[in-house]
Amino acid sequence: MVKSANQLTQSSFNGGGSGMGSSDNDDCGGAGGGATDIRLASGNWNAFESLKSRIMVAGGGSGSAVVDINFSGKVGGSGGGLSATGSIWTYPNKEIPNHSYNATQTTGYKFGIGQDGITQGNAGGAGAGGGYYGGYSSIDTYTGGAGGGSGFISGYDGCNAISEESTESKIIHTNQKNHYSGKYFTNAILLDGNSNNIPDKVSNEQEQPNSGDGFARITFLGRSLN
Repeated sequence: MVKSANQLTQSSFNGGGSGMGSSDNDDCGGAGGGATDIRLASGNWNAFESLKSRIMVAGGGSGSAVVDINFSGKVGGSGGGLSATGSIWTYPNKEIPNHSYNATQTTGYKFGIGQDGITQGNAGGAGAGGGYYGGYSSIDTYTGGAGGGSGFISGYDGCNAISEESTESKIIHTNQKNHYSGKYFTNAILLDGNSNNIPDKVSNEQEQPNSGDGFARITFLGRSLN
């Protein structure tokens, strides 16, 4: 977390927005989490043609923010799912679940990118999570929490793919679940970070379940002869 007045933290790779310290230098805002994704085009992670080619996206959660001792360690909004979910908290002593700061299939701060934290009212501002769409940061009278980024899986019911003709300034949703490449997944499960159905992370036996950096694991199951 950052604790420098009106200074942004370093953003997270793949879309996590920077956090910001409060104007009076006593409250903190952390960076939002970056997304984990599978894409078909190479290039810089934030190049639109590369972002547009994503066929699977796990959204990142928002950063947390700390206001005095009463909110020490308070978490931000979770990422993932068709719409990000989680607790978006504001100062003082107020929590708002499932707030509009969270990204959805068609709305968010920016396609693939979460918003940087904003500080006002002497509270630190958390950065929003990256994802299919990145989340928004708080613009309440006293800032604090931020939204998580949404998820996307080509072929998953409820997902809303964009057209190949989409540009960074004009994104066109097809209202179809399949990516324009024609590639899609079957038997997929899309969960948000608050879900009780997320399996334990097993990348390292010494890590705690669902802790540390996100990761993608691809396992070859076989090849169809048809």
